[in-house]
Amino acid sequence: MFFPSKRFPSRNLIWLTIVGVSLLQYPISFFVHKHSFLWGVLLNEVGVVLLFPLLISAWKKFDFAFLFPFKRPQIKLLLLTLLFTFSADILMEYLTSFTDLFLPAENLARQAMETALTIHSQTDFVLKLLILSLLPGFCEEILVRGYCQVSLQARYGLRRGILIAAFIFALLHQNPWYFHLYLLLGVMFSFLMGSSNNLVYPIFAHVLNNAFTLTFHARQIHFPVLGFTSSEDLFIMALASLLVLFSARIFWKLSHSS
Repeated sequence: MFFPSKRFPSRNLIWLTIVGVSLLQYPISFFVHKHSFLWGVLLNEVGVVLLFPLLISAWKKFDFAFLFPFKRPQIKLLLLTLLFTFSADILMEYLTSFTDLFLPAENLARQAMETALTIHSQTDFVLKLLILSLLPGFCEEILVRGYCQVSLQARYGLRRGILIAAFIFALLHQNPWYFHLYLLLGVMFSFLMGSSNNLVYPIFAHVLNNAFTLTFHARQIHFPVLGFTSSEDLFIMALASLLVLFSARIFWKLSHSS
C-alpha cells in the first residue's frame, strides 16, 4: 500500500539514519564500559535513538502524525499485549538458554549483559527498570516501529514492512550471538504495530519484555526449570506457544474490528 499524500523518509534515508545511529553507538559503548553504564544508556537512548529520527523528521518536514501514530489504547488490547509478551518472553528464555549451550557469547559481551542485569539493591532495581525498560521501550519504538516501519509498510506492504523493521531492530542491537533472538523480538513488536497502527502497543510490549527479563534475572528465575526434555518444561513451552498464538490471533482480530 502506498500513501502519496504523506511525507515520510525514503528507503535510502531510512538506511542512512540506521547507519548514523549505529556509528554513534560505538563511542557511547566505550563511555558505558569506561565511565557510567546508566548515563551511557541514557545518552544512547535519548540523545541518539530518539532524537536522531525526530530531528530528521522535523528537518525534512515529515508528517509526524503519520510517522508516529499514538492513539487511545483499548483495555482488551493492552491485556492481550501483556499475555502475548509474557508468553513469548518465556519462550525467549528457553531460546536464550538453548543458544548459550551451542553459541556462547564472548566474555566481554557476557560481562556487559551481566552488568546490565545485576541488581544491587531495591533502588538499583527501580533505577534499572526505568533506564533499561521504560527508556528503551519508548525511544527504540519511536525509531524502529514509527520512523522505519510506518515508512516501510507504506512502500512495501504490511508483511515486508514488519520483516524489514524486525531486521533493523536486530541490527541496531549489535549482538551477533543473539541476533536471531532480537529478530524474533522485532517481529513480535512489529506485528503489534502492523496490526494496530498504534505505537502504544509495541512500546508497552517492549517495556514489559525488558521488565520481565530484568525481573527474571533479579529473582533468579531460569528456564528450563529442570531440563529441555523434562515433562514440566515441555508443558511450559507448549502452553506458552499456545498462548502466544491465541493472543496474537485475537489481537489481530480486535485491532481490525475496531
